[in-house]
Amino acid sequence: MKSSDIFSYIPTRPGEANILSINVSKAIPTDERKLLNFVGQIVDVLEDRSNGVFDGFEIVRSSITVPSGPANEDACFDAAPSLPGATLAFISPKESAQGWRGLRVAWTGELTLWDKAEDVAKDAIDRQLTKRRPSALALQFMNDSSACVTMANDPGNSFASLCEMLFEREKELAMVVFSGPIEAKPLPLPIPFRHDLILSENCKFATFVSGRPKHHDWKGYKLFA
Repeated sequence: MKSSDIFSYIPTRPGEANILSINVSKAIPTDERKLLNFVGQIVDVLEDRSNGVFDGFEIVRSSITVPSGPANEDACFDAAPSLPGATLAFISPKESAQGWRGLRVAWTGELTLWDKAEDVAKDAIDRQLTKRRPSALALQFMNDSSACVTMANDPGNSFASLCEMLFEREKELAMVVFSGPIEAKPLPLPIPFRHDLILSENCKFATFVSGRPKHHDWKGYKLFA
């Protein structure tokens, strides 16, 4: 962002979210020298107005029609999840008369999220739970585009598979709670059957409970009843 006017590389069209995606398919370097070199390669490609696949990343330009109506400062960001890959970073200037522009960095390489989630869960159980009485485990998924908490209860979902494994491993685990990212700006949502009322939502939760009979009367369930 400091070395070049990134948004000048993104053409705009009225009524559309014009997004330039940098799709990364190999591990981003943590060594500072290698990281600067990697960023330099990306900037060179952008300055050449190039598209296509390069060493470890791909440049894709997308135009997505956004709903008409009052100006929406989040229109470009809201359109981004429809694009391939898991969003790692997103930045957009304010709306212009010509349309919206956004710069997106996304991960399109091998998804190791669930292997890591399993490791984190097992470590949390071993470190934090007594294993002598019913207990709950909470896991937060910060990137909603990689693992959408709102779909956690869908049949065959990876959240359910993870819970089944954890419940089988730890006999005293009574409940697993999944949380999405905490939004700084509450989201106004209509309350079912009472469309005259609005619920302010800052975070999404999904819960799974153990089917073991000995946990049926555990009062901890009431936290998310």
